[in-house]
Amino acid sequence: MPPHSSPLPALIIAGLLFFALIIPVTAGNITLTFRDLGFETGKEVQIYSPAGTLLNTTTTNGTVSLDGETSYLIVLAPDTQTKWKDPMMSLEYLLAGIPILIAYLPYIALAFGTAGVAIVLVRKL
Repeated sequence: MPPHSSPLPALIIAGLLFFALIIPVTAGNITLTFRDLGFETGKEVQIYSPAGTLLNTTTTNGTVSLDGETSYLIVLAPDTQTKWKDPMMSLEYLLAGIPILIAYLPYIALAFGTAGVAIVLVRKL
């Protein structure tokens, strides 16, 4: 009977050849396209290096090209919110304030009623 040879040396040689033929490839530039983020159109996006240096500024509907071998920190720039900028939001804020007004209505009526009675009494004197 012939001796059985182990397939281990052949697998080791095949693995070494496989890894020797792999050519290292560097990542090229990558392109980021911001869209459908659910934010208002044109919100500012700032891109920083790991050291905190501002590298680029774009908007939420813009495109930016970055080096694929570097780490980045992408930040949505803070924006001031004005309650009265959007007419529909203004209406919602006014409607939200109505229950508060109704809660204080008896006190307002009491104050004006008392003032009205006082005016009437002063005029009769």
